[in-house]
Amino acid sequence: MARKYDPAKLSQAAANYDVHHALVAAVRRLARLAGGPQEAKDVIDAVAAADAVEEEKEDKAK
Repeated sequence: MARKYDPAKLSQAAANYDVHHALVAAVRRLARLAGGPQEAKDVIDAVAAADAVEEEKEDKAK
């Protein structure tokens, strides 16, 4: 019995895979550029903290 695949679902799955692949490649590059996994984690944590502070400022301004 032949399976029928929804072209829209296949297209969405391909797009999701492309995003996933791009994110994995970016994290690997960040880790390499940062000097290792722990240094990359430190960079990510610093960016997240800066984003949180900026978001808090925006919330107070509203």
